[in-house]
Amino acid sequence: MQTKLYRLIAGSLDALRNCEQNNNEFGKQLHEDALEQFEQLLPSGSGIDCGTKIDRERSKPERLVLTFSFHHMDQAGGYAGWTEHSLIVTPSLQFGLDLRITGRDRNGIKEYLHETYHHALTDEIEAEKGDPSKGDKRAVYYYSVTMREAQAAYQEQLKAEENRRIIAEHL
Repeated sequence: MQTKLYRLIAGSLDALRNCEQNNNEFGKQLHEDALEQFEQLLPSGSGIDCGTKIDRERSKPERLVLTFSFHHMDQAGGYAGWTEHSLIVTPSLQFGLDLRITGRDRNGIKEYLHETYHHALTDEIEAEKGDPSKGDKRAVYYYSVTMREAQAAYQEQLKAEENRRIIAEHL
């Protein structure tokens, strides 16, 4: 089943709080692990060089807070400093979710950040159960459907190029 990333984050945060209130250590660990995997699916690189963190303290079931830094570059391609940001995600009846980015809008970067985070948070995610008998360390693995499709297409492209190379060698 495919679910948007922001819904998975909100659900895991709520479940984590319930597990903490009921002293359910096993459930707590499952949801902490899920949240760590979700952080890996959030933007990292292309200026968001330290990745994105889910602020577990400030987030609520109807309000997610993500924190990140942006590494700016100057006109010559050199690094020109950092800006610190929080992304506040709330529900929107009209648009599904509303994003508000705090921090300085240096060089108009917030438009890029809004687009980048909107894409990531609305990406469809699937889950696969882990298999401890095969050495899996996690109970559940989460992955981006879009990324998996892109990886499959890339692998097919590599195979086609290899086949063309083999054919060309034998001609």
